[in-house]
Amino acid sequence: MRKIFGEGPLAREERIEKLQSKYDEILSLAKERGLITKVEDLKSFLPSKKRSTAEILGEWYRLWKSYLPGIFSITTFQ
Repeated sequence: MRKIFGEGPLAREERIEKLQSKYDEILSLAKERGLITKVEDLKSFLPSKKRSTAEILGEWYRLWKSYLPGIFSITTFQ
């Protein structure tokens, strides 16, 4: 993520496309580690050390999808 943000000025769409690629990798990794839930079924949860890596990665992906519509909206303000 840091690399994507440090690449200098990118168009909003380019930045979202690159981030989407990374979050797709996160979702794939979560599935490899046992996340069997569909993306639509992912739910938020309170932090706990009892959560598996797959659940945490799934939560990262869920947050990405939920914030995506408004992310970088500030770039459209003039």
